[in-house]
Formats: sequence, structure tokens, C-alpha cells
Amino acid sequence: MKPFQRRYPDKKDLALQDNWSVSQGTYGGKPLIVRVNRGVEQAVGHPEFDHQVGIAVPLHSPDANGFPGPDESGQLDAIEDLLLTSLGAHRQCIFVAAISTGGMREFVFYTSEPEATQKALAELEASGGTHRLQHVIQKDPDWNVYRQLGSSG
Repeated sequence: MKPFQRRYPDKKDLALQDNWSVSQGTYGGKPLIVRVNRGVEQAVGHPEFDHQVGIAVPLHSPDANGFPGPDESGQLDAIEDLLLTSLGAHRQCIFVAAISTGGMREFVFYTSEPEATQKALAELEASGGTHRLQHVIQKDPDWNVYRQLGSSG
């Protein structure tokens, strides 16, 4: 073991909480709203959760600022619930952020099972829900995406 190496609990023993903060800013000159879960700090950098998952959902009818209206917000809430149910099983994924900007919403997760997450997302994308889903899974062992989002709040 390296000196001063952080020790992480087993993934089943992680004490994760819902502790969300909301920040506003701009990205590419467009308004941005970021919701970050600060209740996942115990998992940040966990070696089992070394893949970042981004799930982009293009909006059907964004307002002038690129945000969803009330009806579409409800549909996005349902998509979020579906993602949590599908990806949260057995602590496969940890939901860390939601970003709204430029006519889309992106949900950000970290996964310990990139292949199973890929399969689950492909099935959701093929199911033909209210919105089209696009996703990317990439190595991010240092949780740089989360850290960048967290520093904006």
C-alpha cells in the first residue's frame, strides 16, 4: 500500500446521500443550470467507479434560454427516475449531477460496471420513450468531470 493512499469502503458499504446544490452560470455564452450531488463525497475517486457516464437528452421545445418548459420538465423528471431505477441497481452507478443548457439535459453518473451500464442504456435508448437518449462512457478514475462540476457551485 502506498503511504497516504486513501482507503475506500466496499461499494456496498458506501454511505451515499442526496445532498444537492444548484448553480447557475453560462457555457458557450448560453445559460446553464447545474445540479450537483455533494452527498457522494465518500465515493469521489473510488477505484471501482472509474468510468464516467454522460447521458444527453435533447429537448423537444426549449425556451429562449434553452431550458425545458413545465410539461417537458415533467418528462425529464420521469427519465431521471427511469435512469435511477435502471442504473442504480446493486450500486452499479452513482448519480452525481444534472446539467441543463443549450436545449438539452445531461445526466452524469459514475459506474463500476461499464459493460452492464452500456447494455442497460442501449436497452433504454431502444425502448422509444418520450425523448431520444445519447450516451458516452469514458474512463475518469480521478472523477475530473464531477470535480469540475462541483467547483462551479
